[in-house]
Amino acid sequence: MIRNENEYQVTRQQAGRLSETLVELDRNPPVDVHPLLVKAGQRGLTSMLEDMQKDLRAYENQRTEADTGPSNPVQRTRTQDGLVPASH
Repeated sequence: MIRNENEYQVTRQQAGRLSETLVELDRNPPVDVHPLLVKAGQRGLTSMLEDMQKDLRAYENQRTEADTGPSNPVQRTRTQDGLVPASH
């Protein structure tokens, strides 16, 4: 979870480097490592990249909501008057 702008910038940079590394591994896989190990490493790195991208999107959405307010009127009502609307 990204908590502030500094963490956001660091995560963006790390995700960019990780993405570049994955492209390079795909173009030039190491010849001295068994292909199954290379594939396993790529899957692990891809998973890490996906997690970072998810965290980046969540922070961006949170930042946007802080700037413009919630996009869902039910959420807006809930936060303005403190009441939780009844389920339909």
